[in-house]
Amino acid sequence: SVRNELNRLNLFLRHDREMARILMMKDIYRLASGLSPSFRKDFERYMEKYVERLDSPRRTKIVGSDFFHRLRDFESLQDVMSSKDYALRKEFLPRHGNYVIDAGAGVGEYTHIAASATGRHGKVIAIEASSEPFEYLRKNSRKNPNKNIVAMRAALSDKVGHLKMFRPVGTSFVDSIKKDWEGETLSYSVKSVTVDGIVK
Repeated sequence: SVRNELNRLNLFLRHDREMARILMMKDIYRLASGLSPSFRKDFERYMEKYVERLDSPRRTKIVGSDFFHRLRDFESLQDVMSSKDYALRKEFLPRHGNYVIDAGAGVGEYTHIAASATGRHGKVIAIEASSEPFEYLRKNSRKNPNKNIVAMRAALSDKVGHLKMFRPVGTSFVDSIKKDWEGETLSYSVKSVTVDGIVK
């Protein structure tokens, strides 16, 4: 049980400071911090440094071209590019000349694949609500040789307008339209668009 908890903590340390903080409130970690007063302080200092590192910019060669992302995006980049998650379903494999909507495009992992597949006669509309990944998405879109990507900073919704988004302090990839966690929260407003509107 203790080993499982430590494995979970280690996983969240690599991905999400807020989840690691929630785990720290569990009895096992409260007990550990009670036994060692410096435990929590050292742990929090380590988390701060690691989160800074997770947000540091990286550049990876993909199919001969540079792809810009944060260190924290590397796992999803591997899933899409190496494990080929999207290839598991044929409907996610666009053909030449297709139009594609990539909803929640992140830094543009799948956008990149779709843009290569659809070619100059196709188009990829890449939608991302969160500001940090959107900046990388825009940068990657501009470098696309087919010039067939439209990057939109927006949230896909059933209504055109604006949506209020929430995010736990200390993270930059768990944005949500609902605040369903404890603790300090950031909020921002983002334009909302519909699939019907994009198709029109």
